[in-house]
Amino acid sequence: DEYAEDHIGDSRLIPLSDIEAGFGSKQIVALVQTNQQPTIVLYCHSGQRSIKAYKRLENMGVNFVVLQGGITAWRKVVPKSQDTRVLNPITWKSAVLR
Repeated sequence: DEYAEDHIGDSRLIPLSDIEAGFGSKQIVALVQTNQQPTIVLYCHSGQRSIKAYKRLENMGVNFVVLQGGITAWRKVVPKSQDTRVLNPITWKSAVLR
C-alpha cells in the first residue's frame, strides 16, 4: 500500500519480508545483472526497514546505500513531480522496502 501511495521514480518494490525470506536477494541479483557495478539505493518510509535490509544484504558483494530518513526525507526536498528531473542525470536502480 505504501508503494502504491508513493515511491521514487521507477524504483522496484522488494519488501523486507522477501529479503528476510531470501527471495529478495534473487530479485536484487536480477537488478544487478542489468547494470554494471550499480549502486542499489535501499529506502522505505522512514529508513528503519532499509537499515534492516542493508544488514541482511551487505555481504552480497553489491554496492548498497540507505536513503537516510526514507521517502519521507526525500519528499521534503524533492516533490514527486521533480523525481524524473532529479534522477535523469543519475544512472540508478533502487530497491524499495515496504
